[in-house]
Amino acid sequence: MSNENSTTSKEHHVYNVIVVGAGIAGLTAARKCIQAGLKVLVLEARDRVGGRTLSKPINDTTTPPYSIDLGGMWINPETQPLITAIVSEFNLTPFPQHHSGKTLIELKSGNVASYEGDIPSISIPSLLDVQWAILKLEKMATKVPLDDPTACVDSYEWDAVTLAEWMRRNLWTSQARQMFDMATRAVLGVDPENISLLWFLFYCHSGKGLRSLLEVQGAQKMRITQGAQSISNNLAAALPKGTVLLDSPVHAIVSSSSSTRVFTRSSSQPYHAQTVILALPPPQLASLTFTPPLPPSKTHFLQKASTMGCFTKMICRYESAFWRDLGLSGEMVSHVGPVSLVFDSSNDDGSVPCMTAFVTSAQGRVWADGDEDSRRQQVLQHLYRLVGDERVLKPVEVVEMDWGKELYSGGCPVASLTTGVLTSHGTESRRPVGNIHFAGTETATEWCGYMDGAVQSGHRAADEVIAKLQGKVFALVSPRKVGKRYDAETSGWWMIGAVLGAVAGSWIMFFQNGNRGLFQA
Repeated sequence: MSNENSTTSKEHHVYNVIVVGAGIAGLTAARKCIQAGLKVLVLEARDRVGGRTLSKPINDTTTPPYSIDLGGMWINPETQPLITAIVSEFNLTPFPQHHSGKTLIELKSGNVASYEGDIPSISIPSLLDVQWAILKLEKMATKVPLDDPTACVDSYEWDAVTLAEWMRRNLWTSQARQMFDMATRAVLGVDPENISLLWFLFYCHSGKGLRSLLEVQGAQKMRITQGAQSISNNLAAALPKGTVLLDSPVHAIVSSSSSTRVFTRSSSQPYHAQTVILALPPPQLASLTFTPPLPPSKTHFLQKASTMGCFTKMICRYESAFWRDLGLSGEMVSHVGPVSLVFDSSNDDGSVPCMTAFVTSAQGRVWADGDEDSRRQQVLQHLYRLVGDERVLKPVEVVEMDWGKELYSGGCPVASLTTGVLTSHGTESRRPVGNIHFAGTETATEWCGYMDGAVQSGHRAADEVIAKLQGKVFALVSPRKVGKRYDAETSGWWMIGAVLGAVAGSWIMFFQNGNRGLFQA
């Protein structure tokens, strides 16, 4: 990788493919194009690779050294084969997310309860309410085609309402609505009022089901000892020397029928290529100047898709994993805030004890306005309110990462879509425009928003470019056919069990007979 590109001669500025963005998607695309014999340049605005993954070494005395993740962090080898293959290729070290012990939950009443296992400690009517809604949403999600959500027969109806509106119509109890609030904030960094029901269903289908997105044994199954950024570090290091140029923010792209010029703020000369792959988050795409302008449908889509999740991570390292001694897993969820979610982020053997607090969504934006000391104290005091042990107030190290303030991301983990965007603009996220192609996890059809989706998108964009340069016609979408598609079965962590199922019918009749108001408090 290089930080110097301003003195390169013009002949070295001509490429078959220029990839903009050195995250997992961009580096995956670059690698595949190079393997096909193409001359490739990768331009990265930051002084590092990795995109929305960022890892900080925190203890170099362990073997291998342990790094904490300030961005994307989880993989599942059983359901995410693409990212898992890269992790295996570079001999990185995955390990299970710590999960044993009690989980703490704080609803808006302020009461903190604990539970062990998979069934949260809320009322039986609320449990039934949540389970019924989960099953209904998962059944609806299977009807949303991954390659084109607008092909769903109910697409216009579902894209006209927010997830929050669907919750108001279908959830009977306050506790159930709070559970969905917390789940949405934790997974997407937004509130249910801000996302289209259709897009949410697509996202669930893409991630193998809503329960898969929520369960530790699903999307949060394993982490990487070296940190998730090590994936990009290894991908970049494996490319030919000089392929990746850092500190090279692209600001303009000028296209013709035969070539494209890419202008950066760090070079006096443009870079020339036959094709360009833009592997950037939607807000960054919307900030670029295109000549000629992108088609109106693409421009409108980028404008509407530029709302990223509000996500801050605060990692607290301690002298000991005292919460484990208290019988706690380190997992906590809160409807009150400022913290939405907490996970044990210690290394595999627990010798580097850490907890990661996630501050997200609208309440996270309010919290982020405070100064550094205020933010830290609010998080620590919230952790104390949850755990009830003064040791939580005394971390030996605190590391904070606010992705909303990261210039070239604008938020994390994913750009979500509000009502009307999908049915108006369909598959614009990945539709090529002339010689310009698009990658990034938001364009994935499987595991959208995750590292595995980033790999899929990089492969797809590279295949488009390779086919074009070889004179072949490539389909807009070529989703992989690997692994099982999830079914909306009745197993999983939200399953209440046969006993509760037996009384579900009577509760439904109870609510239908006008008794809903008893459970709205």
